[in-house]
Amino acid sequence: MKRQRFTLKIKDIDNIFANKEEYYFLFFAILLVFIIFFRYIFGNYVYIFNDIGSDTITLFYPNYVHINQFIRDWGIPFWSFHQGLGQNVFTSVYVDPFNLLYLIFDKSLIPHLIIYVEILKILLTGFIFCKYLRMLGILPVFIIIGGLFFSFSSYFLIGGTWYIFSTQAFYLAFLLYSFEIYYQKKKILLLPISFALIAANESFLLLHYSVFIFIYFNIRFFETTPKLHKSYIKLMIGLILSAVIGLGISAVFFLNKFHLMINSPRGSGDFSLSDTLIQLPVFYFENLEHYLTIFLRYLPGDLLGVGSDFKGWGNYLEAPMLYCGLLTLILIPNLLFIRDNRTKFIYFGVLVLLSIFLIFPYFRNLFWLFTGSYFRFLSLIIVFSLVYIAFKSFNLSNFHNIITKYI
Repeated sequence: MKRQRFTLKIKDIDNIFANKEEYYFLFFAILLVFIIFFRYIFGNYVYIFNDIGSDTITLFYPNYVHINQFIRDWGIPFWSFHQGLGQNVFTSVYVDPFNLLYLIFDKSLIPHLIIYVEILKILLTGFIFCKYLRMLGILPVFIIIGGLFFSFSSYFLIGGTWYIFSTQAFYLAFLLYSFEIYYQKKKILLLPISFALIAANESFLLLHYSVFIFIYFNIRFFETTPKLHKSYIKLMIGLILSAVIGLGISAVFFLNKFHLMINSPRGSGDFSLSDTLIQLPVFYFENLEHYLTIFLRYLPGDLLGVGSDFKGWGNYLEAPMLYCGLLTLILIPNLLFIRDNRTKFIYFGVLVLLSIFLIFPYFRNLFWLFTGSYFRFLSLIIVFSLVYIAFKSFNLSNFHNIITKYI
């Protein structure tokens, strides 16, 4: 009797992971979490910083303690004389659902809880992002890899040391997943909730999230539909209504945050950079250090130094945070082999648009409405775009068919 030869192909691995991708993601992510954050979980370190991330010890941590103590002494926080000369602190905690965890335990435990809150953001964001990638039809093994690349990107691991950026990444993942459920299954319930979360916590970035999802909607529609169809108007109306409903749900938080935003000295005061930035030429170039920093930050983020020892353009937190896995960069050229020319043109257009933001600082400043010259949320948009184009291009290319057939 002839002995059969055993071979394991990619499609066999896919069958193992199929419909369980997010749970395999959690397994690998938890392993990485223990490796990366070992000294914070088991050692004597707390996830609070006193260098370029000093806002964590001078702003965020005191605020967590303040609200925790206020609730125990007085109940629901409204007005507090322990912040400035007196200020409404109602929106200081409730706008970020992750911060609610700091209210459960005694304030003495808050320094030790911070790392667990950040880990929760990583795991939950990756879990949702895996479900989102599955809805795009990505191969199961690449769904797991994509979830790991997004949730362990430099935007999470570097930006997460400032707490705010990791929450923004969670909101983006939830918005994308909510949109895909609406777009593919016509179920709209989650979409207003995602807009409400964003509006409550990110009043200024609500504009950026909205523009992003509008562009994303057009990319998804024209990817799947050869020409403009009457369903476009119907879907667009639903998207706009979801944003309006979400804004209404969060109005009690949004209006207060918006009032603080428009009265901020960064927008219109002695600290505002708008008068300077808006006068710069549209197509002017930054110095060589700027472009070298962009190139090196596509690679693991600490090549230019850590914290206050950062040697690149800007600073450790506000320089571009673009690393999302070397495999992502390797897969990007697959878009050259996409059979559908329309989709290939769309993806090229996205890469060109992102390149304009990176090459010409004026457009990056315009992205921030000339309130500052940094990357921040723009880095997250670039990270997502790279992951999306890399794995979608692989799925749509002839190379994908060859790999799954013979390997």
